[in-house]
Amino acid sequence: MKRTVIGTVAALASMAALTIAMVPLRSHLSIATTALVLVVPVVIGVVTGGFIAGALSVVAGFLVYDWYFIPPIHTLWVGAPAELGCARGLCRGDAAGRPRGGQDGCGPGHGTPPGERDQGTLPALRPAGRGKAAR
Repeated sequence: MKRTVIGTVAALASMAALTIAMVPLRSHLSIATTALVLVVPVVIGVVTGGFIAGALSVVAGFLVYDWYFIPPIHTLWVGAPAELGCARGLCRGDAAGRPRGGQDGCGPGHGTPPGERDQGTLPALRPAGRGKAAR
């Protein structure tokens, strides 16, 4: 129980510090960047406090993310579903981590199952020759 409390406090304190640092910069940060930064306190909570501390920090992180970084600011209302597209993909694990120029900053095919995405945007891989560098 003591470990859970310590992990929860550590996660919430680090979340507060990161939020205080990011709020003045929110006009310069993308929605995906703030989502990724707010994953750090969750990891801190899980490592130091276990599952319950991690689960509590996930809930707190979602509320902080929505309240401070998703327009309209200071509400729990999402103005446009596309604003959460990239964060939803990060939660599902299908964001590639590289910008592709889509409407929501996550590129074409975001939010679709992996088999239905445009595979033309992936780099082509060529096998290297035996003992020689690929040209």
